[in-house]
Amino acid sequence: MRISVIANEINKQVENYLSLYPEEQERLAPLIHQLNENKTDIFSRKSLPGHITASAIIIKESNPDYMLMMLHQNLKKWLQPGGHVDPDERPVESAVRELKEETGMDGEVDAAVSLIPLDIDIHTIPANPKKGEGTHQHYDFRYIVKVNTEVILGNIENNKVAWVHIKDIDNNGLKILIEKLRQRKEVKIGE
Repeated sequence: MRISVIANEINKQVENYLSLYPEEQERLAPLIHQLNENKTDIFSRKSLPGHITASAIIIKESNPDYMLMMLHQNLKKWLQPGGHVDPDERPVESAVRELKEETGMDGEVDAAVSLIPLDIDIHTIPANPKKGEGTHQHYDFRYIVKVNTEVILGNIENNKVAWVHIKDIDNNGLKILIEKLRQRKEVKIGE
């Protein structure tokens, strides 16, 4: 029952997101098509051509030119904390859970922010024969998450975690996200 409620919420979040960024309609076409087909469980890791993931975007409060990043163990890239959405979990809940698991930090999301992600990114994940996974897409719902400390603690996944200067972020999807943050009045990045 909750999955159908969450699926309806996802459709509403995509609709709200596109009302803010109508120019992204074409870019999000694969996600929209899969949501409209409704023939697959878009939350399942086995769902193809893609499935929903969620990420926590954390900007350092004391210096907003830094973003919390972690070194992804398989991809060997610095990425924002995030991952797969568990069954019966809203993407915003997943973003906060993944933050805790991957960085050891507690976070929270403003209720209004949880209704519209800051960004929805679609990126290709390479095949991983060890997991029996072929190449697929992640529909990554990215939310601004506030943390209660800037001190990086240990984490249960033993990840390397660091505050990374935004000029050192080498990821097109995150560069687009940073530009969206710059356009917001409440976040002053790179000024």
